[in-house]
Parts: sequence; C-alpha cells; structure tokens
Amino acid sequence: HIGELRLDSLRTKPNTLSILFNAPGMKHVTELCFDAHHPDPRWKDEISQGTLDILCRATYLHQIERLTLEHNLIHGTQLPPLLRSRVMRGVKVLILDQNNIGNQGLLDLVTSPNAEHLRVLGLRDNNITDLAALATQAVCTELESLSLDRNPIGDNGAVKLAASQLKKLDTLSLEHCDIGDRGLEALWRSNTLRPPHTLDLATNHITHDAMAAFAQSAWTSRLIHL
Repeated sequence: HIGELRLDSLRTKPNTLSILFNAPGMKHVTELCFDAHHPDPRWKDEISQGTLDILCRATYLHQIERLTLEHNLIHGTQLPPLLRSRVMRGVKVLILDQNNIGNQGLLDLVTSPNAEHLRVLGLRDNNITDLAALATQAVCTELESLSLDRNPIGDNGAVKLAASQLKKLDTLSLEHCDIGDRGLEALWRSNTLRPPHTLDLATNHITHDAMAAFAQSAWTSRLIHL
C-alpha cells in the first residue's frame, strides 16, 4: 500500500492528478506532500484553483494525517474549500509555509471544525499581520507546535498570541516577526499560553534588558532550546 505520496503541485498535470487522487489505492495514504518543488519567482508560480479543486474533491484521500502545501502562494480566499474537504478531516500536521493566506486565511483556518485535530501548524511567511483570531476564536487548542516565522505580527501580534488558549504548545517559532520588548513580556507573562520547550525568537527587536527579564521568568524553567 502507498502510505506516503509526494507530488509537485505546479508541474503535475491536472488529468494525472484527477486519476491519481481518485484511485482506490489512495485510501491508504496518510502523508501527502503537495509542495511546489521548483517555483520560479520571475513568474510568480502559484497553484491553480483547478488543481486545488481536484485535491478538495479527491474521493479516497480521507486518511491524511500529514499534509504539506509549501511554496504554492495559496491565497486566503482559496482556503475554505480545502478546510471543508474530506482531505482535512483527519489532518494532524498541516504545513502551509510560504503561501499567502493572510489574516482572513488565518481566521478561516483556526475556526474550521477540521482544525480541532491539528497538532502541528506551519505558517511561515504567509503575510499574516493580525493574530486576533488565535486569541479569541481558535478551535485548534490541541496544537503542540506552531511556526509563525517571517510574518510581521509585531508586538500587537505577540500580545494576542499571549492571550490564546494554546495550553499544549511545546514548540513556538517566531523568527523574524518584528517582535520587541513589549511583545516578549506579554508572552512570558501570559496566563493561558503554555511555556514551550523550544522557542525561536531570532531576528527580532528585543533588547538586552528585556532578554534579561525574560531569563528570570517562569518560561525559562521549561525551555530546552532557545
């Protein structure tokens, strides 16, 4: 049986995808890697709506536990059909790095009933600037790993993240997010966000004094990697 399937989302022909995704043998696939392997930045290569529709309508891809859709330039308006599809019903690991889902896409994602099963969520470089949805509406409270690298959320985003109910986080990656001292303090003073074992704060705007205060906080007692 095929348990893991890797395809180039930009180069695989739609007819091939339609035949493959609707083949009975696909019911055993638990990991689907549908990344754009060699996107050409000169042409702004992005996954077509037709290709996404084929994925959403797949008859037998309903045992997927890990789904990666990297480098596809997926827009927020393209997410809802995918989030409602059978493909997403059992997904625990969702990697959407280097797309373009934006704030509306984040809202649709974290409020989708199918997000309740998520344990790992990768949203690196997605033009997300507002984390209000995570703070007040997210149903993905079982998350153990969250990556928001290279999204300019700033201190306001960190404050909203600190107000979220992500009480099971073990890994939190916030590299290059324009976070400063106020954002860092909000995180370590949070009463709801679980202090992670692994925390990435590289390439932000945090001063030495703020890091010194953080070093004295309860968060550092759980840290294994910083």
